[in-house]
Amino acid sequence: MKYNKILFVTIFLLAITFSFKQVDALTFTNPATVEGYPGETITLSFNIDNTDGNSTTLTFLTQNLAKTTDSTKIITKPTIATKIISANITDTVQFSLAIPSTSFGDYTGKITPVNEAGANLTELTYTARVLFKAAMTTSQGSIIFPTQNGLDKATSLTVSNTGSVPLDIIMSLTGIFNDTTNNQIIIKFDSQSSPLSFSLNEGASRTVNIDVDVPSDQKTATYTGTISLSTNQNINSAIPFNIVLEQDICSKGRRNDKQDISSISLSHLKIDIDKPDSGDDLHPGEEIEIKVNIENTGGDDKDIAIEAILYDLDKNNEIESVETDSVTINEGDDKDFKAVIKFPTDEDLDESNDFVIFIKAFEDGNEDENCNFDSVDVDFKRRTRDAIINKFLIEPSKAVCSTNARFTVDVESVGTKEDEGVQVKVLNSDIGLEAVSDIFTLSEFDETNNLIRKTFSYLIPSTVKDGIYSIEAIVFYDNGKKSRSEFKSLEVKCTGVSSDQTGQGSMTLLQSSFSATQGRQISVPVKITNPTNSALTYTVEFVPTGNWADSTSQQQTINSAQESTIFIYPTIKTTAQLGTVTGTVNLKQGNNILSTATASVNIQQAQSITDTGTTGGAVFQSSNTFDSFARNWIENGRIFWVLGIIVLLLLIILFIRLLFRK
Repeated sequence: MKYNKILFVTIFLLAITFSFKQVDALTFTNPATVEGYPGETITLSFNIDNTDGNSTTLTFLTQNLAKTTDSTKIITKPTIATKIISANITDTVQFSLAIPSTSFGDYTGKITPVNEAGANLTELTYTARVLFKAAMTTSQGSIIFPTQNGLDKATSLTVSNTGSVPLDIIMSLTGIFNDTTNNQIIIKFDSQSSPLSFSLNEGASRTVNIDVDVPSDQKTATYTGTISLSTNQNINSAIPFNIVLEQDICSKGRRNDKQDISSISLSHLKIDIDKPDSGDDLHPGEEIEIKVNIENTGGDDKDIAIEAILYDLDKNNEIESVETDSVTINEGDDKDFKAVIKFPTDEDLDESNDFVIFIKAFEDGNEDENCNFDSVDVDFKRRTRDAIINKFLIEPSKAVCSTNARFTVDVESVGTKEDEGVQVKVLNSDIGLEAVSDIFTLSEFDETNNLIRKTFSYLIPSTVKDGIYSIEAIVFYDNGKKSRSEFKSLEVKCTGVSSDQTGQGSMTLLQSSFSATQGRQISVPVKITNPTNSALTYTVEFVPTGNWADSTSQQQTINSAQESTIFIYPTIKTTAQLGTVTGTVNLKQGNNILSTATASVNIQQAQSITDTGTTGGAVFQSSNTFDSFARNWIENGRIFWVLGIIVLLLLIILFIRLLFRK
């Protein structure tokens, strides 16, 4: 019986023993030491020997690795996946460890396996060795910095220590940032001049602000330089630094949602230029069609306008511009814009210069927040023989029947050669107008006689109906083979107009050609005749053809059935070109032009600073009061009455003396 009890206890203990897993049958091998450089990922492993007859599932607890000589330096702990270890095998567990930028040396870590019951098993110890490495990176490999004259803008550069040793860094700038007139762009690092010194520990970074201050008159160009980074560990970096000084198109440079942008592609306002095409030939006086599509890729609806700007790149000068009304462009939508810009006729435009048309798209009223621009290259060409209508003027613009309307057409040569076959016509068949000039010669574009004025006076028939008439001025040039025309409106009113509303009077130039020098006056004598039965006030007006003098006028009241000579005094500008120029003399009553005549002036260079005064022909009017009084008496015949009376009195006195002698 006693032996039976012993057998029973033995069997019971064996049963309990084999009813649990034999966890003590797991044997671990510590991972070997593995080394690597900052930025690398190393692989570590350890073995597990399961000598038990059952499989088991293990999880692994990890800790940060600490440097053996400085516990403040750490490597972030790895993650090891859960592992099922089958019965009676030896299995390997692998895991990865990312080596950061940290101080070189040995880093120790621990791994704690945990079984299914949550019990911690044998703790494993391993070492990761960080090797010596000096390394540095920058946020940009090159910097292209667009800006404009007069702006103070900034960019930045971030420098990072990606090695395993501290770095002492010197940041310096070299390059050419001044133009040919010694204007200089000022560049600073963190508000101080180059060079800038600083230190970076392993894994640390520093962002350096680069301030760029451009003078208002800096020449538009690309200024090139280099930002150099040198260290105490003999690792260096050279970053190209280019400042692209652009034309002053957007008021604050390219902007997108209030932020500076360095490229046209970074804007929410996408510009697609349809017209003109790149390389189009443009000619003086030509109207250029602008057609542009603007797409809004931003997050808000915007009121967008465009401005087309004709620009001379060589002179860094805006020539002409035109701006459209604003249009609302919804998010993700696009709109077409059209405009017309006229190429000027200035003689100082150089065909050898480079011209572009800038298209600026901006948020109306918020250009500082959203503005972008693009450009298209165009070529400026002058034709051999080319003429344009520089000005077409109708006076008065509202006329009445049985009065004269004056049509002034200024024709300008913009060609490179003289044209001997130029003619002007002013036409409207509805009022019977067909005014034709003589055939005349225009000099080449940069000569004195490249601008000719033709004036026509037309008596509007009494049979014309009230209305607004389109008057066409045509210039035929290149020996009549080509023409250009321009239209103006003339309003005519005939019904309900009494005869006393019409002007009457005539004018005669007593001298029509003059010689003068720059800066002097000429005296133009004009005789006015009043054929009516009442006194009338007339205006004599002198209008130069071109810019060689200012317009001037003089008023005079003439008694009925009388005539009078008055003088007007145009002053030759000191900047007037030498040679023969012309001007128009108009006789006006109110706004009605009664008569016109042409005067020519041969302008010569002044010989000395004392060569001033008034010049003219045989007729001269003094500027002092006595001479003016005497001239008025002579012009009106009063002097002859006075002389006659004096002669009569002398005869009477002589007759009386003879009587007393007898």
